[in-house]
Amino acid sequence: LCVSHKQHKILSNFVVKKKLFYIGNGVDVNFFKSNMPFLDRKKIILSVGNLRWQKNYNLLIEAFSIIHKKNNDWKLVICGEGPDRKEIQEKIKIKKLERNVILKGYLNQKSIKKWMQSSRIFVMSSKIEGFPKALLEAAACGCACVSTNAGDCDYFLKDIGYISKNNKYDLANKLLKLINSPKLSEAISLKAIKKANLFTWEKYVDLHRKIYADLL
Repeated sequence: LCVSHKQHKILSNFVVKKKLFYIGNGVDVNFFKSNMPFLDRKKIILSVGNLRWQKNYNLLIEAFSIIHKKNNDWKLVICGEGPDRKEIQEKIKIKKLERNVILKGYLNQKSIKKWMQSSRIFVMSSKIEGFPKALLEAAACGCACVSTNAGDCDYFLKDIGYISKNNKYDLANKLLKLINSPKLSEAISLKAIKKANLFTWEKYVDLHRKIYADLL
C-alpha cells in the first residue's frame, strides 16, 4: 500500500504492479472544517509537525525572516514537538524572531483544529513526506496552503495552492503572494475546502475495503 504517487512510481520498478496499491490519506471533514470568514482570521502562518530534520523548519524560519522584514504584523506558529527543538530555538534567536515565531509544542487534535481554523495560511517545508494528513486537515479548515514538493503535496495542491522550490527565497515568495493578496488567499481557501472534501475518511476506508476484498 503506497501513501503517495511518488512512492508508487518508485516501488513499481521493484514490485509487480498488480501487488501495488495507491491509498493516499483521508480527513474527517466533519471535525476539520472552517468556522469563520477567511478575512476574520488572524495573520498567522501555521505549520504542524514533529520538530525533526524531515520537516526542515530551518528552511521555514529562514523564509519567514525574509517575510518579517516588511510584514512584522504576521506570526509563524509551529505546532509539534521533537528532538530538534533546541536547534530551532537557536535559529529563531539568531534571526531575532522571538516575538514572531511561536513554538507551541505538542497539542491535541482539538487544539490543532482551532489553530487551523483561526490561521490564514498553512505551510509545509518538508524534505520528505507521504500524503501528509496535516495538509488535508488544514485545507479542510480553509487555510490557504503552501508546501515544498515532497510526497503528494504537489498532487493535492494542484490548482488550489502553491508548491515551492526547496529554497528560502522561493518559499518566501510563495507565502508573500498570499500575504499580499487577501482576496486571492480567500479564493484559494474556498478551493482548498472543496478539494479536501474529496478525501474523506469514508472514501479512504472504502478504498481499503475494496483492496482487501479483491485479495480474498
